[in-house]
Amino acid sequence: FVTGFAIKFANDNDANKIVISRRCIAKLVRYAREYSPCECGSWLSGKYLSGKTCVILDIAKVPCDSTHGRGSFCRGVAGFESVGDNFVGEWHTHPGGTGLPSRTDDVTMERLRGCHLRGCTSPIMIILSGAMRGEEMSIFIFTIVTDDA
Repeated sequence: FVTGFAIKFANDNDANKIVISRRCIAKLVRYAREYSPCECGSWLSGKYLSGKTCVILDIAKVPCDSTHGRGSFCRGVAGFESVGDNFVGEWHTHPGGTGLPSRTDDVTMERLRGCHLRGCTSPIMIILSGAMRGEEMSIFIFTIVTDDA
């Protein structure tokens, strides 16, 4: 649902929630349009609250050492230290494509879950898809929920 300042995404039984502000969504859209028609991405900064609720606090800018292509990208590492202990996952774009995760996205999520990067055991992936220069874009949010989250 949408509130005045944030959008909440929840699964069917409302047990897992992700809250993201309109400001963070605006940053995602701005970065997607800046790099379109190429893919781009970076990290999500946030906090896990009680239960299985995560609030996205910020969207990291695209690292300057990233490489970009129309069908893939390789996220760099420059600036990762700025995320600190607030790492909760990654975001990227699928310009002109679907928001469904690719096999590479699935592998990335499993890698993130397995390494517990910065203590994150339930990583989140946000994928923006659609016409990056047009009015309509879709935001797809995926997470891997673990019992130790």
